[in-house]
Amino acid sequence: MSLFPALQAMKSELLPTELLFAFLDEIYVLCRPERVTAVHQIVASHLESHCGIRCHLGKTKVYNKAGVTPPGMEELQRQAEEQGSTERIWVGDQTLPTEQQGVVLLGSPIGTLAFAESQRNFKNL
Repeated sequence: MSLFPALQAMKSELLPTELLFAFLDEIYVLCRPERVTAVHQIVASHLESHCGIRCHLGKTKVYNKAGVTPPGMEELQRQAEEQGSTERIWVGDQTLPTEQQGVVLLGSPIGTLAFAESQRNFKNL
């Protein structure tokens, strides 16, 4: 079963300004905060219908530098917890310690300087 048809279907539903990236088992989407939950639903729906894969919300991360909380984060977090995850989804929350504000994309930390440094220090252990 190929992931390519699912990725094509996802891309067809994204806005022209939204970007979809995939590498092996990782999928990333760049979108505006107000589109996060809609885009998440697009990705989850096509992964399940084309590949029989359910999104692992414990691995789902949402970040933006402005700290603008996307609508629907509480609901996604609740669903993640129902799946048994203790991981935070919304990691752009500026009330978090700065070393927790960010995401790692293909091994590259994206977020606050403290987050990036914490990832570099973690990798060097």
